Amino acid sequence: MYRRLLAVSLLGSTLAFAAQGDQWLVLKGAYTRFDNSVHLKEQGGLGIGYGSWLTDNVGLDFSLIRSDLKSDLPTATGSGTQHQLLGSVLIGFHPEGYRAFPYFSAGIGGTRIDRPFSGSDHDTTRLSYHAGLGAQFRVGSWGTLTLDSKYVRTQALVARNDWVTTVGFGFGWGNGPR
Repeated sequence: MYRRLLAVSLLGSTLAFAAQGDQWLVLKGAYTRFDNSVHLKEQGGLGIGYGSWLTDNVGLDFSLIRSDLKSDLPTATGSGTQHQLLGSVLIGFHPEGYRAFPYFSAGIGGTRIDRPFSGSDHDTTRLSYHAGLGAQFRVGSWGTLTLDSKYVRTQALVARNDWVTTVGFGFGWGNGPR
C-alpha cells in the first residue's frame, strides 16, 4: 500500500518543473563513440541546438552536429564528415526543479555521411532514430547549460549504432524563474 502511495505521489510531483514557453539556443561540443563494426575512430565534433518546453514537462529539441570521420584501420587513409540532424521529444522527470531539469529524449533525424564511409560511391543521407538522457541547467539569469547522451541508430545497408554525447552552452529565455 505504501509503495503505491509513494509511486502515485512521485508521479504527480513530476508535472511542474520547467516553465511552458522556456526556450534555449546553445552551441554544442560533441563526442561520438562509433559502432565498432564500421571501423571509425571515436571523434569530437561541434553543433548547435534549439529547444523549447511546450508544457511544464514536455519539450522539443533540435540539434545539428558535425563530426569528422576517420578510419581506425592502420592502412586506411580516407577521411570525411558526418552531419546529424536530431529532432527529439523531451519528457522531464524532476519534481519541482528550479535550476536543473533532467529529461528523457527520443526522436528521429537524418545522418548525412561522406562518400568514403557511406557504403556507396556517393554521399548519402540516412534515416536515424535515437533515445537518451540529458539535463538542462540554468546558469545565472540567461545562461543555459545542456548535457545529454543519446544512442543513435542510423539505418543503412548495415545499420550503425553510435553513442553521441554533447555539452551545450548558450542562453535561454521565456517564462521560467530567472
